[in-house]
Amino acid sequence: MVSVDATTVAGPSSLPPLPDTAMIMDSYVIVDHMLLEFYTAVHYLETKEISQKEFDTVVATIAHRFASYQYIIIQGEMRHLEDKWVAERDSLIELGLDLGAYGSLNRHNFIKSKLVSGASREQTLALVERLANIFYGPYWQGSIGGKPWGDIAMLLLHYLHGEISPMLYVDRCFNIRHNCGRSFNKISQFCERALDDLLDARERGYVDLLHAVANNLLNGVQLLDDKQRALVGTTTMSAMPTPPPHEDEEEELDPEDYEPEEE
Repeated sequence: MVSVDATTVAGPSSLPPLPDTAMIMDSYVIVDHMLLEFYTAVHYLETKEISQKEFDTVVATIAHRFASYQYIIIQGEMRHLEDKWVAERDSLIELGLDLGAYGSLNRHNFIKSKLVSGASREQTLALVERLANIFYGPYWQGSIGGKPWGDIAMLLLHYLHGEISPMLYVDRCFNIRHNCGRSFNKISQFCERALDDLLDARERGYVDLLHAVANNLLNGVQLLDDKQRALVGTTTMSAMPTPPPHEDEEEELDPEDYEPEEE
């Protein structure tokens, strides 16, 4: 289980903390690990093995990481806003986001050189809201931008405003999608089919989720602690070979040589 001091995830007036982009760029979001942490915390709360306060701290930590991730990717997607939308681009510059020349940067280089970070709460919320409104506008075609990205930005905005709980926010993050897949396939360790397997297993129960972790993720057995292994069955776990990756599983990404896929 994640163990942190609750003061590290507390925002002013009980609001969630602002996104921390440096945290995400330093280490990818490991989605399968976060999913296991989250639903293990849910299970332990249901079985009264952890307190509500301990549960809230774990979930707030995961929510903070997901919010930081979403804050990065919605800015990165906005680089596809064409130059002809001058007023919209200018409104983003006023909030600190200079998109640069259309098509001049891939996602990683855009994030590295253009990303807004360290802004005030007021500016951060205004930027996220503006991004959502532009994504919902008539500026997009094909598989870039548009309503799915507006929904991602709006989910983040509701969370940062404290309008939805960290638990509900994290749960929704696992399922929310952009035009071409789940939102986690941008700058994270991620295999879409493996996450589908985990979410399907979670619907059947916590032990089924542990089985899915062991069976469907590369090196998944190593994610389980002793207590989780015991729930699945020690004999089965120790005899289980390391499963091969799915054929469509992406290699681990190096941010220095990352080239984005079509969105």
